[in-house]
Amino acid sequence: MTPRAKRDLAEAEISRLKAERLAGRLIDRRTTLRVVEGRAKAERDALIGWVNRVSPVIAEAVGGDLATITAILDREVRAHLVAMAEKPVELPK
Repeated sequence: MTPRAKRDLAEAEISRLKAERLAGRLIDRRTTLRVVEGRAKAERDALIGWVNRVSPVIAEAVGGDLATITAILDREVRAHLVAMAEKPVELPK
């Protein structure tokens, strides 16, 4: 393939990608990863906060010790988050 043919092919590919993006069929990968990471952090924070909201409810319902229930739930939720973080996320190419 000649250098001119390679350039023409590259320009055609760039034009195709621009058209796809303008048509809304492509999104920016970095922006998408930033949004997904932000959502994951928000979900993590919400789950950790859930422990403090639900522990008193459970303690009252079962007549248990609030500190013990909070400690158990916190430990288990954090272990769950660690396990989830260890699972790789495979993004389509």
